[in-house]
Amino acid sequence: MPEASAPPPGRGSAQASARNDRWRPLLLGLLSLAVALLLAELLVRLSSVGPDVALVPTDHVVLSSDPVLRYELRAGAEDGATRINTAGFRDREFPEPKPDGVFRIVAIGDSVTFGFDVAQDEAYPKQLERELNAAAEPGAPRYEVLNFGVSGYNLPQSVARLRSLALRYAPDLVVYGYCLNDSQASSLEADLLERARDQEQRSLQRSRAIRLVARSRIFQLVYALLQPRDPAAQETELPEDPGFAATAAGQRDRYFRGLHRRQEPRQRLEAGLAALGQITRDTGVPVWVAIFPLFVDEDDYPLRDVHAAVAALARAHGLEAVDLQPAFEAARGAEALASDLVHPTTLGHQLAARTLLRELATREPRALAPRGGTDAGI
Repeated sequence: MPEASAPPPGRGSAQASARNDRWRPLLLGLLSLAVALLLAELLVRLSSVGPDVALVPTDHVVLSSDPVLRYELRAGAEDGATRINTAGFRDREFPEPKPDGVFRIVAIGDSVTFGFDVAQDEAYPKQLERELNAAAEPGAPRYEVLNFGVSGYNLPQSVARLRSLALRYAPDLVVYGYCLNDSQASSLEADLLERARDQEQRSLQRSRAIRLVARSRIFQLVYALLQPRDPAAQETELPEDPGFAATAAGQRDRYFRGLHRRQEPRQRLEAGLAALGQITRDTGVPVWVAIFPLFVDEDDYPLRDVHAAVAALARAHGLEAVDLQPAFEAARGAEALASDLVHPTTLGHQLAARTLLRELATREPRALAPRGGTDAGI
């Protein structure tokens, strides 16, 4: 029986080598993908883009680790033709150390200060900045007015934002734009963000196939971006602001007066103003409370007593109070000054800025005086 012929020398090793050559690109590709994903995960974590950012379907705000703030503006978010700055407030970039020859004002508050429904440079802090610099005499300081307002913030949140961020910019003056709903506890923006986060986290956990990778922040980011959004459905889920709901029900005055008389919101108001007073004593920086009115089409403004009570309480804690209601009342009927119950239009913001300018000329002449000279008038 003839013997089986042996394979030519080197043929087996050549076949094995060919098989390895076929698999090598795939293995290298998988290795490269794993390294890329690892680097992407590291980059996302180092840049603080995590579940609180990726899982929240909003352009302007992100959840905060601060239990009082609950949420903050998203640094770099698009804001009309501009952006939220890299420090996370609605303004251009500013250095934290105050430059020489600058009088710096920081503005805190809710959507009124933020400038809801108006462009970034139309909100009253930026209009005040322009008015101050236009009115200043030669040799007077240059003025900067930084806008730290955040839509939906109540009084405790505004105080926390002043402490955690705004004071780092060495202000000479703080202006708190007080809205008559600032003593309420509800924060619709925070509730919506937390609800959206919880819903999407539950959705992630429903599938066992993805449970092991659900903790990856890069996975959560991609997952959130791929989820379909139904704006109409989201709009129907929005909770209603209690102040607007009370107004629609014919209970407007009762609701806003109750926020300043009932025990819980009254305590919140007093604690917030006391905290601002303590900041003034600790830092030497004066704090002004600029009280915005509700914009109602009535000849006799119904909440003057509430304004007077807030002003008196502010002064009792060592704060200056500026009631803007008389200025708005005097200008009522000339042009549209408000877009709804609480939000000024561009002209309304201009009126607020000019009223504050006049008050500054009277109460803070040092702010408007030429350096080394006498007080400057406006």
